[in-house]
Amino acid sequence: MSFTGKYLKMTAARGTAAGLPVTVRFRVRQVELLRYTIQNDKLTAVIDSHGFELVSLVRRRDGSELIWQADPSVWKRHAPILFPVVGRLAGDAYRFGGRAYEMHQHGFARDREFSLLTQGADHVSGELLADEKTREVYPFDFSLQCGFALEGDTLRVSWNVSDTGNRAMYFSIGAHPAFITEGGKSCAGASLFLETENGPMSRLTYRLLDGGLVADREYTVQLNDGRLPVTEALFARDALIIETAQAEGKLQNITLLTPEGARVALETQAPVLGLWGVSEAHLPFLCIEPWYGRADGVGFAGDLTERKFGNKLAPGESFTRDYTITVPNA
Repeated sequence: MSFTGKYLKMTAARGTAAGLPVTVRFRVRQVELLRYTIQNDKLTAVIDSHGFELVSLVRRRDGSELIWQADPSVWKRHAPILFPVVGRLAGDAYRFGGRAYEMHQHGFARDREFSLLTQGADHVSGELLADEKTREVYPFDFSLQCGFALEGDTLRVSWNVSDTGNRAMYFSIGAHPAFITEGGKSCAGASLFLETENGPMSRLTYRLLDGGLVADREYTVQLNDGRLPVTEALFARDALIIETAQAEGKLQNITLLTPEGARVALETQAPVLGLWGVSEAHLPFLCIEPWYGRADGVGFAGDLTERKFGNKLAPGESFTRDYTITVPNA
């Protein structure tokens, strides 16, 4: 039996809802922001309307927080959604239809206010629609819906992107959750267990970033029973970019292991995975990032339609994907 078979038995049964959904209102710079709390008998999750970002995931049996709490002196975010681009654009701009558009790394969705679509004791969803401001930097009409649902010891995060305009739409989308270890200790000394559809991964091939762009050179490391040691040196040259369709099988389960045991496990079918931590801050968190898209490569000179791992929708079409975060022993 694989490591995940021992520690991460998944269940399709929904957890028993405990209490009513909670909405917290507060004002920042005269803008009303909302936080939505969902829970079952195992987990409590909090989602902020700003960026519809997961800002807390707590194991209820002991109150243990699993998500980085956004210390601005280190990294001011928790688990942002990346849309309509993932990573950095060459020259911080892209070309489409003969015009250049400036856009910062990871796009604008993480900094926009989402409206509430649905809310229940153990689930919530929100939506971001194109408007005049988004069209200034991204000339497409779209609906971006993001949902969170608790299912026993698992949080399912889902995305639905729809082309609501009258021409083909090009985009990328990804997640950027930052996980912390027990008691907020450094993630250095932990390890990642990487599992493919065919079992534990024996070797990991990845690329590094160079000035925020993906470098051409590939690096390969051998793994011991699927385990990658987490050290500060691992991210000394920025994030690891992994194209997940490895020769031995597609990477789909990534488990953060600490001396106390399995901390969290992320399951995804995404074609690209990013791994990142702030090594100069002694790795207070570790990001495990499923991506449908990635940063431009060094020397990329194409337009938006040619970005590697990008996605295309025809008018009226939708793109639906999800990933799960499981908390062992919740």
